[in-house]
Amino acid sequence: MFGRDESRDGGISCQGLVLEMYRRAGIDAPDPCDDPDADLCWDVVEGPSRPMDVIGLRVGSSDLAGHVALVLEGGAVLHATKDRGVVLTTVARLAHRIVVVYRWRR
Repeated sequence: MFGRDESRDGGISCQGLVLEMYRRAGIDAPDPCDDPDADLCWDVVEGPSRPMDVIGLRVGSSDLAGHVALVLEGGAVLHATKDRGVVLTTVARLAHRIVVVYRWRR
């Protein structure tokens, strides 16, 4: 459900992609759609993002984050889009849309 399983859902959502990448890195991050305490696992951070941070991105004219992406090494960003599938871009290209940066509590 919600694009968490490509074989079942026919694709992957932005949040599903982030969770899958965390799983592949050996981190069992809870799904906010399934676990009401999931937000307790993340800190909102000020300043520049670093690898494995999750950035919340503005969609359209809203001031709220309606999309998430995962920051990788070297300022690369991985995210899933409805129209183009999984896309690799950069923090610099998305900077004007960043609303919030989340960091996993380890």
